Amino acid sequence: MKNIHIALFFWLVCCFFCCQPQEDDLKITEYVDPFALSLDNSPEAVVPFGAIRLGAETENNHIRALALYHSTENQGQSSHAIRFLPITTQPTGNVLPQTYAESNFASYSKEQAKPGYYAVCLDNGINIEAAVTEHCGIMYYQYPKDSQHALLINLLPFSPQDSVQTRIWKINQRTLEGYCKKLRNGNEQQLYFVIEFSQDCKALIGEQTFETLDDDREFIAKGCCIWLDFGKRTDQILVKASLSTVNTEGAAANLEKELSHWSFDKVERDAKQAWKRELQKVKVEGKDKNLLKTFYTDLYQAYMTPAIFSDVNGNYKGPDGEIHSAHKYIHYAVSPPWNEWEDISPLLSITQKKRVRDMLKSSQNDLRFFVPADTLPQPNDTIAHKLLTAMGIAPIEPYGNRYQLVVPSFDRIVIHLGQEKRFVITVEKESEADVYIEEVWLNKRKLDRLWITDDEIMLGGKLNFVLTNE
Repeated sequence: MKNIHIALFFWLVCCFFCCQPQEDDLKITEYVDPFALSLDNSPEAVVPFGAIRLGAETENNHIRALALYHSTENQGQSSHAIRFLPITTQPTGNVLPQTYAESNFASYSKEQAKPGYYAVCLDNGINIEAAVTEHCGIMYYQYPKDSQHALLINLLPFSPQDSVQTRIWKINQRTLEGYCKKLRNGNEQQLYFVIEFSQDCKALIGEQTFETLDDDREFIAKGCCIWLDFGKRTDQILVKASLSTVNTEGAAANLEKELSHWSFDKVERDAKQAWKRELQKVKVEGKDKNLLKTFYTDLYQAYMTPAIFSDVNGNYKGPDGEIHSAHKYIHYAVSPPWNEWEDISPLLSITQKKRVRDMLKSSQNDLRFFVPADTLPQPNDTIAHKLLTAMGIAPIEPYGNRYQLVVPSFDRIVIHLGQEKRFVITVEKESEADVYIEEVWLNKRKLDRLWITDDEIMLGGKLNFVLTNE
């Protein structure tokens, strides 16, 4: 009996220590503030290095629609953005009112956001939730009872300077396929999409006047809107959408691979887990919650780019406009291109070794062609520098393999290097007045220098700062 009690005691102790890190891990995503990243104070749903984003399109400090767009485009400003607006109105005859002008839009105070998730309640009483995978988005619409359950999909040009052609196929009563073709300054770009609905709907399509879009029929126009009537059978509508820069087959493959189900909760949960896995590659400990919040929000932003550019089947549109295939790697949109490891952000080279190999291969393949420097969003090296400095290892310009040792902002930092290797940074001080470096120890060896190399970090081990007040 005594042995049983002893075994039970050790089992309980093991359970306690095994569960504790999991609870701490879950808190990491709670430190992220997506609202802090947007100049217009409207966040978006995205997963780490995800190919697509889903967020609010705004006008005059109000939300007018959800915009689904590729991560290589500018937020909401792209003619390629597919805009979804749930409405409670219907066309008068074949003419749709100026829905944007007559709808009750939402204010920013009614938004909610967390990593991989976005939600808002419109002033017309419609609740919207959105979550994403790497290539797909899912939207949940809760309509007021006894209202018209409708959805307006806007494919019109964002600005008069954009020349756009749209082509829509209604596959059946629940599926749309098509593309938007944009021509600006002689540069043609296409975005393909597949959109599925959780229930049958009636579709009207047009720009000023509308006509019925029957099953197995296509519609071609410079730009158009699609008005979808779901009737009143249920006040809960789900919409799934996938984007591809290659073709509709790629968009369909993305949807089949990543979002073949209709569980919104699963997509939201998987997005949160994806962010947790990436964010916990760097674990920092400290008493200042605001500092923790700032650090993980910056890390969250740093892990948005470079974005995945290939479909799940490996196909991607190269800078030459032709379709290429990424064999045994994921193709990323890297701009400006990287020639060697020296061009890579030190933060990514330390924490994203596997992804960086694919990013470097992507860049080398794209270097065969001309890539304008301003075509793609670029990683923010300022944020990477800020994060590493907070960890006590500030990059030395130009980016090489050396890091200046500075006082860390946190008491303990754990960098997970992969393959069970860790690099642990600790701070030893007697009081908060100790803000100067007295000694630095690397793996129990006192350093006679205030810098460390990339190779020393990647070997793993422990770096200990001893601080003093003088």
